[in-house]
Amino acid sequence: MLAPASERGGQPDKMPRFVTDSGYVEIEDVRRLVGREAPQPQSLMLLDLQTRQQFPIALDALRGRDSDPLAVLTTTRIAGLLASMRRHKLPRRYTD
Repeated sequence: MLAPASERGGQPDKMPRFVTDSGYVEIEDVRRLVGREAPQPQSLMLLDLQTRQQFPIALDALRGRDSDPLAVLTTTRIAGLLASMRRHKLPRRYTD
């Protein structure tokens, strides 16, 4: 997804560099972390390459757009993994 440069603002994150020539910790500007911005609105367009026209396609009419088709499988898999972990739980052994 593309966003105008004006919407990509924000300051870069700071990251410490511990191993330096000076022997001191130096702070370096790095790229921003992923997911810090608010989600951008999405749209779908049909492009006619011969006439160079754009036709917007409404996403609201798509069935199942707001639901996860794999939610039942994921929930079942997680429940199975948790049950397996409980069955095979070994006693903790502490050593000094």
